[in-house]
Amino acid sequence: MNKVIELIQNNIYVNSFKNAINKVAFLNIGIAFFVLIFKGLEKAKFIPNTITKPFESFYLLAMVFFAVILINSIVNEILTEEKETIKISIVFMSFSFILPLMESPNLIPAFPIIGSLAAYVIIALIKNINWFKFKGSDSIPQAATNYFNVLIPIISLMIISFVILSLFSIYHQTFFQLYLALIAVMSHLVVMLIIISLICLFWYMGLHGVAVVSSVMRPFWFQMMLFNTYYVIVDAPLPYIGTETFLQWFVWLGGSGATLGLGLSLRYFAKSQQLKHLGKNSFNSGLHNINESVIFGTPIVQNKYMRIPFFATPIVLSLIAYVLISKGFIPNFGIVSPWVLPIPIGAFISSLGSWKTLVMSFALIFVSWLIYFPFFKIYDNKLVEEEAKQ
Repeated sequence: MNKVIELIQNNIYVNSFKNAINKVAFLNIGIAFFVLIFKGLEKAKFIPNTITKPFESFYLLAMVFFAVILINSIVNEILTEEKETIKISIVFMSFSFILPLMESPNLIPAFPIIGSLAAYVIIALIKNINWFKFKGSDSIPQAATNYFNVLIPIISLMIISFVILSLFSIYHQTFFQLYLALIAVMSHLVVMLIIISLICLFWYMGLHGVAVVSSVMRPFWFQMMLFNTYYVIVDAPLPYIGTETFLQWFVWLGGSGATLGLGLSLRYFAKSQQLKHLGKNSFNSGLHNINESVIFGTPIVQNKYMRIPFFATPIVLSLIAYVLISKGFIPNFGIVSPWVLPIPIGAFISSLGSWKTLVMSFALIFVSWLIYFPFFKIYDNKLVEEEAKQ
């Protein structure tokens, strides 16, 4: 298990994409707030419906810009020793994969990921193919040798990239059917429950569960929300429920393991000195979805008293919320919002101001508290007895 985790965390391709997404994260949130304001004004009839089309174009342009940032970041992080001319050429060749998508604007939100995948393919070619190189000689100036040694890989890559692009253009509809089917699977309830269980398992083992799993899942989560936001703008049903935003605001209440309910018990019901002290310092952090102090301070790691609620609580919350969204009782999340916001506020924003989501947040916090409380009481009483003996 440790070898697999190390392989994931140390993989340069995985890390390069994670770092690239981090570079567009704040811009993505800024656009999300813009969407929130725009849709609010549109709903209140302060702006005409005729502006929707230009706003859709604005969002699609943002997707193209995202792709440029992602591709450029990936290329520069992986090919640190390559010449700038080669890096720029790879960015151009990867960017050209937008051409087949221009026919279907509804597919352009996929371009940041598709362009990044194209960049990875081209990078793999340049790293693993031994290009023919001129060797210096007395009859050929060194400057000329260096010039052709840069030019030959670029021309070769352009030819190969054009062949791949041509095949992609011919079969891109089939490709996208498979691609969207894969994204839908990654959003499915069963997959989401597996992801939740893995994250909790890694935390229980003392590892940062979100850091490990999100390294693999973030491209899928990122793609889901790009599509969801686009469908918000065009007033269409949102296609994906099991997004990272869903996990953030309806599952990880207070952090991984949905420990805000436990934080409430620690803050207001603890009798042992250890948990009282922890509750005072950790509850406010839990409101902002930061719970390392609870996980390692309670502790939850390797704690037999907390094992069951730590796994059961997020699973129960996800089942409740997923079913209610799928049945249309509460709205799905259409935009991202800062993960450090207090839970009800973040959920309210990501659902574009739904009071139902606000109520749902408080209800799920209460469910979290109910599940954790009996286990908390057993553990707290044990600590009281130990403190009395000391």
